[in-house]
Amino acid sequence: MSALAANLPEDALEPITSVAKTGIYFGYAQVLERHQGPEEKGTFQGTDLEVQPMVMSLGWNPYYKNEKMTAVSICSSTLQASTA
Repeated sequence: MSALAANLPEDALEPITSVAKTGIYFGYAQVLERHQGPEEKGTFQGTDLEVQPMVMSLGWNPYYKNEKMTAVSICSSTLQASTA
């Protein structure tokens, strides 16, 4: 099993923190790409775009002197897309 980890952007935290407490959460996630235009295809293909099991850590980050909350999601997946 491989895992894909991502820090959620700061603007995504406000909706999460308004309804959730700090902790570890399990759920499902889907990675979506932003495209330049409707004709362009992304680098993710096939199973890369499927909903995957995920774990998310929501909490205070010592890197930011515990002044900023961060969220890190980890999806269990084997990405087919090339990261090169």
